[in-house]
Amino acid sequence: MTAVYCTLMATRTKSTFKMRNKLANETRAIDYCDSLFTQKHPLTELRVFGGAPYIIKKWMNHFNIILKNNFNQNIKTNLLQFVNVIILCIWASFMLIMAGNLVIDESQSIGFFIAVLAGFASISNIASSLVNNFNDYMNALLSFGNYKVFMDLPEVKPSGTKQTDKIEVRFEDVYFTYPNTDIRILNGVSFTLKQNERISIVGKNGAGKSTIIKLLCGLYKPDSGKIYVGDVELDDLDPNIKRSIFSAVFQDYGQYSVTLRENVALYDIVNITDNEKIIDALSLAMGEELITKSELGLEVPLGRLENEGIDLSGGQWQRISIARAFFCDSKFIILDEPTASLDPIAECRMYEVFMNVLKNKGSITISHRLASAKMADRILVISNGKIIEEGSHDELMVLGGEYSEMFDSQASWYRGN
Repeated sequence: MTAVYCTLMATRTKSTFKMRNKLANETRAIDYCDSLFTQKHPLTELRVFGGAPYIIKKWMNHFNIILKNNFNQNIKTNLLQFVNVIILCIWASFMLIMAGNLVIDESQSIGFFIAVLAGFASISNIASSLVNNFNDYMNALLSFGNYKVFMDLPEVKPSGTKQTDKIEVRFEDVYFTYPNTDIRILNGVSFTLKQNERISIVGKNGAGKSTIIKLLCGLYKPDSGKIYVGDVELDDLDPNIKRSIFSAVFQDYGQYSVTLRENVALYDIVNITDNEKIIDALSLAMGEELITKSELGLEVPLGRLENEGIDLSGGQWQRISIARAFFCDSKFIILDEPTASLDPIAECRMYEVFMNVLKNKGSITISHRLASAKMADRILVISNGKIIEEGSHDELMVLGGEYSEMFDSQASWYRGN
């Protein structure tokens, strides 16, 4: 009897678990729609442009799919539960009828019937507990299946142990395609970045500029070709050495809901108590006014996670990300659209800061605002995953190629042509 009950419960648990896996994408879609109404930037656009009703409609579509599946699953579950109850009632009735007949035939006393009744109640409680435990076991076993699939995924660990004293970066015939796509982004990129040299990579959207940065940071590996730091391949380089060589300001910079001190020192946490270094980094990034925004100074929480927290503008968050890069004191600084959130005057001042700070550092700068490329020692023009032009600003303007065309196109807006 208990075995039959457990089998039916196992069937119900498996069915429910499969349904949850099936609806995982719908659940994620609902969570995403929820986030659009709880985050500041998308909510502002939705209110201004009236897009909220459409997102609500999408939310309802996903919700209705989940509701329909849950309703059908509950019918199946309740049907199985009904079958369980019927089987239990039949078994109980059979036992009680048998015991009652023995009492009626005077083969057993009324005390025997009461004992059977009490025994049946005790057995029912034990069986119910056993079935519940079995149900918990089935849930855990099915969940473990997902856990095992996750744990069986290949894990990539930094395995480099080599050191290098030569601070020079080389790309040698690098090809790259993003996973699960057929479009090749880089087609044999080769260049050298010498110590203390400043280069700027320019090109149209999708040309492969940011991909070069991601490969250099080790976020992806090339399909073919090699990336060297000195005479050591990037993958073979000790991670601690790599962090001391490269720091980066990404266009999608992090906004961390921790204190101002922690935000600046996050990439060099061992020096988090060095107030002077933190203040110097903020000053270089033109973010010193952030220290005086609250009586808490460097200990002021950023974001709205805490009651005392202060929210910042996009430009202020970007200054903090630049301060993080300066705080690391690395040999090379990677600047991927580093001033996209700054106003024109602040941007001009920031590039003057970059010129100052980068005198004794190497740098790779990516920016669609080509005026910034003039500060570079060398400009690489990339198109369709290949470097098609290389030289200083003046050399490329004389060449009259793609760089000259892009620069003149931007400059025409300021000249009024």
